[in-house]
Amino acid sequence: MRVRQGETNQQFAAWVRDLSCNVALAGSITLPPGIGQFRSQEPFYGHIYPPQLLAQAHTTLDTFRDRAILTIRNNTVAEINEAILARLHGSLSMFYSIDSIE
Repeated sequence: MRVRQGETNQQFAAWVRDLSCNVALAGSITLPPGIGQFRSQEPFYGHIYPPQLLAQAHTTLDTFRDRAILTIRNNTVAEINEAILARLHGSLSMFYSIDSIE
């Protein structure tokens, strides 16, 4: 995890560091204030990638810099990618590659 400068970010990093890895202590945790919580995916996507940001994605090179959604499952990554791509303006282009040729 990369933490940016700033008091709030440093406090969050300390909170994560202090989480227990002891399985016997597993259970519910209370998130610190300032951590957004979403009950569904759509508002979450809109928070990370606001419509005004995506509207300029085709002309601004750093649109996606410093923005990421992390997940542990590949199929979730595919779902997120599809949802974000559907929000982009313009036509879709597919680029194919191969690792080897016989």
